[in-house]
Amino acid sequence: MQAQEQIFYYQGNQEDAAGIIISCGIHGDELVPVFALQQMRSYLSTCARELPFSLLLIFGNPTAIERRQRFVTTNLNRLFGLKHKPDCDEGTRAGILEQACIDFSNSCSKVLYHLDLHSTIKASLHPRFALRPANITTDAINTHALSDQRSQQKPASFFNLLGVSALVEQSQHSNTFSRFTATTLQCESFTVECGSHSNPDAGDIERLTQCLIPFVFDSQNKDTPTQPAAIAHFKVSHAIIRETDQFRFLIEENEPNFSIHPAGTAIYADTKGPYYCDTESATLFLNSAVPCGQRAGLLLTKI
Repeated sequence: MQAQEQIFYYQGNQEDAAGIIISCGIHGDELVPVFALQQMRSYLSTCARELPFSLLLIFGNPTAIERRQRFVTTNLNRLFGLKHKPDCDEGTRAGILEQACIDFSNSCSKVLYHLDLHSTIKASLHPRFALRPANITTDAINTHALSDQRSQQKPASFFNLLGVSALVEQSQHSNTFSRFTATTLQCESFTVECGSHSNPDAGDIERLTQCLIPFVFDSQNKDTPTQPAAIAHFKVSHAIIRETDQFRFLIEENEPNFSIHPAGTAIYADTKGPYYCDTESATLFLNSAVPCGQRAGLLLTKI
């Protein structure tokens, strides 16, 4: 693994140490996680503490990061796991990242976690939240990882270390980085949204860095709080698809993520007329500007 690929490997304190993967910059304009991982690299270069895990830090799309744009040609986070990738910068990069993760998995006893760090376009009522890929079976996952009894167990202590206050269970398969590592490496993998990227500041970066460092060093510490802060637990109940150019939201599109709407609220309309939510629902990732046929948002229900 070469540093010029912006993929950095750190050996744990034992040859057979388990591993953690942390990635950022899959979208090049989401800079708070990028700067936080740069700070983490600086910390690791001078830190005298021994790493209890092997660690792989990934800066996902270096060209897009340098240009401060979401992607160069196409959305990198829709290319993982594809047998036939497009012939472009992101297609090549997806293959490089996949192989780096596989090589890392082969170099350690077990990959425990992958955190793919992102930031949202708009503000959220839960400023830092995680999304777990759909229908991941965990029969082969190590005993340190989280249970797949999703509606039964809320991994509060795990997420408290990261400052995460909400977990969203996704309902549809996708070609995201977190989905790839969850299925290929059989690890607990999450997309972690680390605040809004509209107005990042040094405080946002420092707060995220100060969550990542104890996560890497202390996530298997048995002295975690016996009564951790509660985690809001959601599942995706409906994917909002923009079918035609007539699509429009009937609620405020710029509302914060996790805004709640009572049952019976008209959420959006397209050629088939308005869509009404049948239960109390929270909104996530509303964006009417996506191309036709793509997801314009999600509706969530609480678990």
